[in-house]
Amino acid sequence: MPDWLEELLDKDGYLTGWYADGYLLGDIIEIDIEYLTFEWWVPIQEDTLKEVSK
Repeated sequence: MPDWLEELLDKDGYLTGWYADGYLLGDIIEIDIEYLTFEWWVPIQEDTLKEVSK
């Protein structure tokens, strides 16, 4: 696991963010009428997705 990804994990070893189209997304750091820029994004497989809250 890359160091930058390990730094994003919480104390229990989970990565928390927004799920969209096979990616877990971090906070939005820049927004424009044409695009969004996320702090980080990580591709994931649906079978590794543990919980989705509304």
